[in-house]
Amino acid sequence: SSIQSFGSYEGNASTDGPFINTGFYPNAAMVKNIDATNNWCLWDTAFKPDNGGGEFIYPDVTNIMATTIYNDFLSNGMKHRTANAISNAANTYIYNSWGGRPIQGDGEINQGRADGNPGVARTIANGGSLSFDGDYAINTFNASGTISFDTVPEGGVEYLVIAGGGGGGGVYGGGGGAGGYRTATGLSVEAISYAITVGAGGAGGSGSAVGVVGNDSVFHTITSDGGGFGAAGSTIRAGGAGGSGGGSGYGGTIGARTADPLQGNNGGLGSASASSYGSGGGGGAGAVGANGSSSAGGNGGAGSSSSITSSAVTRAGGGGGGIYLAGTPGTGGSGGGGAGGADSSAGTTGVAGTVNSGSGGGGGSYGSGAGSGGAGGSGIVIVRYKYK
Repeated sequence: SSIQSFGSYEGNASTDGPFINTGFYPNAAMVKNIDATNNWCLWDTAFKPDNGGGEFIYPDVTNIMATTIYNDFLSNGMKHRTANAISNAANTYIYNSWGGRPIQGDGEINQGRADGNPGVARTIANGGSLSFDGDYAINTFNASGTISFDTVPEGGVEYLVIAGGGGGGGVYGGGGGAGGYRTATGLSVEAISYAITVGAGGAGGSGSAVGVVGNDSVFHTITSDGGGFGAAGSTIRAGGAGGSGGGSGYGGTIGARTADPLQGNNGGLGSASASSYGSGGGGGAGAVGANGSSSAGGNGGAGSSSSITSSAVTRAGGGGGGIYLAGTPGTGGSGGGGAGGADSSAGTTGVAGTVNSGSGGGGGSYGSGAGSGGAGGSGIVIVRYKYK
C-alpha cells in the first residue's frame, strides 16, 4: 500500500465531517481550503499521538500550535470532526497525507480506529470522557457535549440519563425532587453524531420563594425531566412536579413525578402541625420523599444504583425537608440528596445536591431570619456499548 496520498475533498461544515480514504494510517496530513484565503493546516502524530485532541499547526505562518480543530486518524484515512473554514466548511479542499501503517481488516471506512480500539465512539466538545470495561467502552458526560459513532455498536447501547435535581424551597421549604432517571439497554444508534445535554440543577429558593425546577438531560431519543422544586412553607406550599416531585410545605399538595415514562417518585407531604411544621422531602429515583411531621422535616427519597460504569453507584436522591424554628431537618436521600437546613435562630440554608448526581437540594429552615433552599445537583449522561 502507498505511504503517501494527494487529492481533494468536499467539506460539509459538520462535526460528522467527510472521511478521506488514504489507504493507510496517516502519520501526518495537511489540508488547504482552495475556495478561500485560509492557511494550510497540519496534523502530525509527533505532537498529536492520540485521537480526541485538536492540536494542529499552520506550517505557512509563524503561529504557535493551536488546539481547536479535530481530525481523527483512522487505520485507512482521516475523518474531520470540526466545522470550520480551515478544514471543513462547505468548500473544496486539497490535501497531502503521509503514513506507514498499512490497512488491516476488510478495508472498509468504519473498520476501526488508529488508536487500536475499533468501533470506539469519539466524544467531542466539553464533558466527555472515555473508559473501558473488558469489551465495552463507556462514554461519561458530566457536561453537555457530543458523541459520534464511527460504527454501529453490536446490540445497541446501554444508557443512563439523569436530569438536574430540583432546588429546595426557602423558609421551612420542601426538599427538591431528583432529576428524572432513565436507563435501559439495547437502544439502537446509527454511525452518526448525537448531541448530549446534561441538565443543570435548579437554584434553591431564597426567603419565601420556592426552589427552581432542574433542567432536562437528553441523549438521542431519551429525555429525562428535571427534578421538581421544593415548596416554600409559608407561601407557595405545593411541591413542584418533575422527574421526581418536590416536597410540599405546611400541608400543601405533594410534587408529582413524571408518569410517562416513569422516571422517579413523588415528593413528601409537609406537616401543618406545630411546632416544626416539617416540610416534605423530595422524591428520589428509588423511593418517595418522606412526609414532614410536627417535629421534623421529611427525609429525601432514596436514589437508585447503576453499574453501567462497572461499579455500582447510587445517584438521584431527593432533598430533605426544612423546618420552622426548632426540630430535626430531613436528611438527603442516598445518592447525593441535600439535607434540610438545620435549626438556627438566624435560619439556615439547605444543603445542595451532589454535583453530577441529579439529586435534589435540601429545604431551608426558619428562625428569626429566613433561610434559603439548597441548589439541586447537575445531571449526568453515560453511554456504554460493545466495541470489539
